[in-house]
Amino acid sequence: EPLLMQESLANLSRPIAYLEIGFLEPDAARMLIVQPVRGALTYEPQAIDRIFELTSGQPYYTQLVCHELFNHMQAEGRHTIHIGDVDAVCPRVVESATSQMQYVWEGTCPLGQRVLTAMAEAEKQGTQVEFECYDLGHL
Repeated sequence: EPLLMQESLANLSRPIAYLEIGFLEPDAARMLIVQPVRGALTYEPQAIDRIFELTSGQPYYTQLVCHELFNHMQAEGRHTIHIGDVDAVCPRVVESATSQMQYVWEGTCPLGQRVLTAMAEAEKQGTQVEFECYDLGHL
């Protein structure tokens, strides 16, 4: 048994592959939304569009919305997801995503935090924000 535990601990210390996943195209996001619940839940097209509008195809947030929708539909005892259901779960999604947002914020350098703050302020004022990404790792 101690040998088995040593092997298990050795497995934990192996390098973990890092795979960066970007934003999903609309068709890929649609598959991520629909495929896991096929046969159990169905989505009205407007509900799928709303999820994509809210998440911009970001996989983590798309899955988080879908997870909350699954729980919501279980509680409601319904099988067809409408746009109103998507809007209904938004407060729970924001609550669930807060720890992820905090993690991203804390992992962002001070310059990045200032940029994110400026973007949020501009959006509050209704200003369209466009920017180009540069490698600022040397700063």
